[in-house]
Amino acid sequence: MSPKIELTHELENLGLDRKAATLMEKRLRDLTAEMEKDLSDERREALMRDYEETEANRRETLNSIRRLEDALSFLTEEERTVLEKMVIQPSQNSLFDLCEALHYEPRSIYRTRARALRRLGRLRYGAVWRE
Repeated sequence: MSPKIELTHELENLGLDRKAATLMEKRLRDLTAEMEKDLSDERREALMRDYEETEANRRETLNSIRRLEDALSFLTEEERTVLEKMVIQPSQNSLFDLCEALHYEPRSIYRTRARALRRLGRLRYGAVWRE
């Protein structure tokens, strides 16, 4: 997979990863509460395995989020905003909203997105690509 496609997928999944981490934290709290009850040893061991697996997945997800957010922090505020609204958490009116907020024409928003993806690609992979 090309670095540009991989990066775009990572950004698109960032919002989902954030939600998944929150859900995993809730699951860990629920498992902890369940383990505090009077349970059979077999049930307690099953809950403990589930807890350990969920915690490992949560840590991996948080590390992935942290790495990507660290790279995003090197972009300008404008570039981060464009990526957030057009790639990470797009809506039907993302382009229009960005044009209004930044006082740009649509082509300038697309150029900003392309520039942000190129810069982020260099930060993440050392990769450079042409549009």
